[in-house]
Amino acid sequence: MSEQQGHNDDLHFVYVISALENSVPVAPCKIGITKSPASRLAGIQTGNPRKLELMSAIPIPGRMVAKWLEEALHDQFEDFRLVGEWFDVCPVDAAIGVCTIAREMFLAICKDAPETAERIVDNLGIAKHIRQCFDFIAYCDKRGLPLDTKFAPRVSPEQTAIH
Repeated sequence: MSEQQGHNDDLHFVYVISALENSVPVAPCKIGITKSPASRLAGIQTGNPRKLELMSAIPIPGRMVAKWLEEALHDQFEDFRLVGEWFDVCPVDAAIGVCTIAREMFLAICKDAPETAERIVDNLGIAKHIRQCFDFIAYCDKRGLPLDTKFAPRVSPEQTAIH
């Protein structure tokens, strides 16, 4: 994802970073927040011998809202926590989790105006991002690439209500 919106001082990104093996993202993955995903990736890469990839970076308006989303994701994957913000979860599962929980969060915040929440979700590119995750799963399946998703096969873009 590009940082095209990075000029907004109040914009934060909830990100998922993981290593790649044979062009496939593998666990563990790091789930966090930052104002600059590229800089954060570079900083984490410095201390990691494996090539890391930014798997997901969803723009969220406001640090407080980004922090809520990050904490919700950490709670969702708590049983898979290794240490700190590192989780033994397929990065695609984590990326889908970011999108799904972000959408649910905006619907809850705008509960009296769901069309506003859906507009926010669209403007932030969340729907597009989740479709890309499912396209990547299909790509891996078609080519027989080992993608260790635990959660993604149980849902589809339609089930997440993101069309």
